[in-house]
Amino acid sequence: MIESVRDTYIAEFLHRQGVTSAVDWLAADASFRRYGRVRHQEESLIVMDAPPGMPTRTKEFFDIAQLLHGHGIAVPRVLSAELEHGVLLLQDFGVELFSAILEQDSSQAEVLYDLAYECIAALQTRIVERPHAGHDFDCHVMRQELRLFRDWYCPAAGIVLSDQAWAAFDDLVHHHQDIIAGLPHRFVLRDCHVDNFLYRRAKDGLARCGVLDFQDGGWGSALYDVTSLLFDVRYDVPLQIQQRLLRQHADFLNLAWDVYRPAAVYLVLQRTLKVLGIFVRLNVRDGKGQYLQHLARCWDQVSDICAELPDWWHWFQDYFPADQRGGSNMHPVYPVDTAMLLAAGQGCRMGALGKATPKPLLNVAGTSIITRGQQQFRKAGVKRFVINAHHRADQVVAHFATLPDSQVIAETERLETGGGIRHALSAIGRELFWIMNGDSLWNAVDPQSLGQLIFIFHKTIQNIDCKSYHACASAMLLLIPLHNWQGKDGRADFCFVDVSPGVICRATPETPSGDGLGYAGVMLMHRAAIAAERVECFSLNRIFDQLIAGKRLYGVAVDWQFYHVGTPEALEQADGVFLRNNGQADHG
Repeated sequence: MIESVRDTYIAEFLHRQGVTSAVDWLAADASFRRYGRVRHQEESLIVMDAPPGMPTRTKEFFDIAQLLHGHGIAVPRVLSAELEHGVLLLQDFGVELFSAILEQDSSQAEVLYDLAYECIAALQTRIVERPHAGHDFDCHVMRQELRLFRDWYCPAAGIVLSDQAWAAFDDLVHHHQDIIAGLPHRFVLRDCHVDNFLYRRAKDGLARCGVLDFQDGGWGSALYDVTSLLFDVRYDVPLQIQQRLLRQHADFLNLAWDVYRPAAVYLVLQRTLKVLGIFVRLNVRDGKGQYLQHLARCWDQVSDICAELPDWWHWFQDYFPADQRGGSNMHPVYPVDTAMLLAAGQGCRMGALGKATPKPLLNVAGTSIITRGQQQFRKAGVKRFVINAHHRADQVVAHFATLPDSQVIAETERLETGGGIRHALSAIGRELFWIMNGDSLWNAVDPQSLGQLIFIFHKTIQNIDCKSYHACASAMLLLIPLHNWQGKDGRADFCFVDVSPGVICRATPETPSGDGLGYAGVMLMHRAAIAAERVECFSLNRIFDQLIAGKRLYGVAVDWQFYHVGTPEALEQADGVFLRNNGQADHG
């Protein structure tokens, strides 16, 4: 609904400019913006959609475009803009990104990197005093950027460092930033790499180098753009080009090599650690998991850089174990392909049946309860199952022994629901995953239903103001109207909070009977909701209460039929229903 309203507004904006062609939207990038091409009077133009309320910096883009254009730098002209609504119509520079050319013909590297360097040098020659456009990219901002490594990468990788380690980290940052502060400053583009330069073959001289995505530009270290260009974690730059252009830039700034080189190397480290955090944030918060493929290259670059910075080499050796570098334990958030099945409970209310057999393994119409749950998840695209076991764990292990997609984790001591999930996080290995109680018996209306829940949760997560990995802590529960739930005791578990769509809280005796809903024992959970717990044994109710306090517990009510098989009587009743329906539950 939101997207259709936005598309309608953009169409109206274009119509006001006399543009009637449809928008051909381009592939998404790492930002909250999107770009598309339109045709107008036999000319191709670019429409930029930068939704208000998102960190798109549309006003900065406009102001810096005017600044750069005024100093002879080839940036797309802004043909029309409604900045308050985040829509701009731009000149189209074509499709020949430097990166695309290099991918097809690496022999063009010297020509293209020289041209990009020429553009940076021209910018630093022509803008030598701090302009009004852009923000200060000073030492304080650069230190804040390193919080991305601490607040996103480390917790997502399960890395917990001591206060002493972080104090030593901060001391090193302050030392090197003080050196950077004393070196020349110029206007910098900041996001300076071959994906943001376009080759304009029909032009001459510097005009051949088109510059894109400069809205983060500002007044900062004159070394920053050159190091960003030459030490890109996504592309290999020939060593001879790196060395030649770095020395050329040192001479340009009139800096001795033994001053320039260590400062440049530190800026590469600063940017790489920041980028590690950004790539993780893009995956966790924005669902853009394709950036994780670059983590190993980032760590290779960190290793190479630390060889030239002994103080940083010692920090990593002392505090950051080598087996925690590389990011190989991280996986894209989407698709959600893993489910945790809870099968460690005692099943006390099942009496003799529960003592002899774990409740999830009890049969309903000839098929175990937990197998029925797996069948539903497989229809929704789940490929991996992690199952915890404690009571009669040998039976659970045997039950799943022949299933290659299922891994059982036996608990020597009962950890309860929350503790069992936390204990299994390394085996789960996903940021977002399903959880199902072992005694939940259900049947979705169609295989796409669970996929719709993932879509809803994704949109919900994107609307959260997540400033750190731990701030993404959230879960979405599957809720059922009480009249659709066989075996429920009649009491509601949760209800929706009126002021926040989708947010739920505990139901109370005062909750109107029509508003109360039962928890179906099926949920989506973000790993951050449980990863920070330090106790071993705890109930999921502990996590629910924490999320409720932060308004991060969400619910989706579905009109499906559920069966809670907590007692022998409920088991017998469910068995009869499934047998009458040839092994399938009715849909309510």
